[in-house]
Amino acid sequence: MSRLLLMVLAACSSVSAAPAMYRDTNVCTPEGYTDVAIQRCVDQVSSDGHGGVVLLNGSYNLYDTVVIDTNHVELRGVGRGAVFINSEFSGVMFDFRHTGGCGIRDVFLYSFRDSVVGIKTYDTTDFAILDTRVLLQGNGGTGISLGSRDSTSVGRTYVQAAYPLVLGAPGLVLDHTWIRDSVFHATSAQNVVTVIAERIQELTLDGVALVGGAFGILWEDSGNDYGKSSLIRLLAVRYEQAVRGGCSVYINRSDYNHLAHLVIRDSTLAYEVDGLCLLGVRSAVFDSGTFDGAPGAKFSRSEGIAIRDSLVVER
Repeated sequence: MSRLLLMVLAACSSVSAAPAMYRDTNVCTPEGYTDVAIQRCVDQVSSDGHGGVVLLNGSYNLYDTVVIDTNHVELRGVGRGAVFINSEFSGVMFDFRHTGGCGIRDVFLYSFRDSVVGIKTYDTTDFAILDTRVLLQGNGGTGISLGSRDSTSVGRTYVQAAYPLVLGAPGLVLDHTWIRDSVFHATSAQNVVTVIAERIQELTLDGVALVGGAFGILWEDSGNDYGKSSLIRLLAVRYEQAVRGGCSVYINRSDYNHLAHLVIRDSTLAYEVDGLCLLGVRSAVFDSGTFDGAPGAKFSRSEGIAIRDSLVVER
């Protein structure tokens, strides 16, 4: 795991994340190391209609949520691994709402409190997270919760939490979401590394490591019409250190029209858990991968399943 993590976090020059992080010469540097100072800077650049909040090297303490609800506001640290932000409360650390062209990069978020959410978006477009670490060691924490509408990018990011990644929000369609060269590590044995909560129009995981928990990716019906997707792509995805009794990719749809197409390519899924568990999938292609579990693959109420140049191992 350590070697894999180092490879992911060192691959800074190999990724061109889309959408690009918004950059601006209109900047504000907080005068202090608390949420109040950061929020004051956010409000200042927001009043200008755009800008960057530049966080200097050091440790910041949050006692309340920092809210970003204006377009074209970027939070960025100075130097990778030099800006530490600690949450001293249970709640959302950074909350992006109804925005476009915003993002956060080059920061290290951490907390020992329970029920902390590192980064949360709702109804955002053109949003990006780059070169960021999230370490939540309390119970019930969520590293990143994406409720964006269109064009979301996560790159070169490491997240360790009870629930590292949650995708989707009620009433929204998560569209054109790219997650690249990142690691998501579930700290609780029976938890899920990646939860798909609502409707996904297009989702790509590329060069992503999923670690721990009982499920690498889990998507079940939520009981409404928003549980639909046109395309999910898993490219060079690896699931490791899983707990017995789960599944690498578990998709259970009541209507197979809810997932039009699933593509898994150059991926290695499962050792201690089932490889693929697909129930209610209309079309799926598995190409040049290893699906290793007990069983390696399990399909029900699905059609159009194609496995090419792949190794399916039954344990």
